[in-house]
Amino acid sequence: MKQINIEATVDLPVEKVWQLFINPENYPKYFKFVHAVFYKGEMKLGYRWFDLATVVYFPALVLHQVTKFEKEKTLEFYCPLPLIGGIRETVDFEEKDKKTYIKGLITYSYGPIFGPMFNKIFEKRFSEMIYGAIDKFKKNL
Repeated sequence: MKQINIEATVDLPVEKVWQLFINPENYPKYFKFVHAVFYKGEMKLGYRWFDLATVVYFPALVLHQVTKFEKEKTLEFYCPLPLIGGIRETVDFEEKDKKTYIKGLITYSYGPIFGPMFNKIFEKRFSEMIYGAIDKFKKNL
């Protein structure tokens, strides 16, 4: 298992930043490599949705299942990658002085065959995607 740690600060209350993450409709607008999302209803524990994303050179339809949902505190998705592994994305939110501190942990495995080929690419692109989304969000305030 590989992991990526993400940390950022946004000069907004946590409820506004939380909305970026719990509305899949925002993902193609803010998250580079996400082309489309397919979902119904509001996000909550157990919620499932799909995105069409290009993270490792080719577009793929990726299932996301919400495995943790503590309003304005923690959001976690698990994305199974059939036959090769999976991705777990955990984002924690903390508000101090009207700013939101974001801590993310992405753990992933592409398995023993694809891992050596894709781990470096995935790490670079995932970091770019998350930090890029936060930067775009800040600019659109």
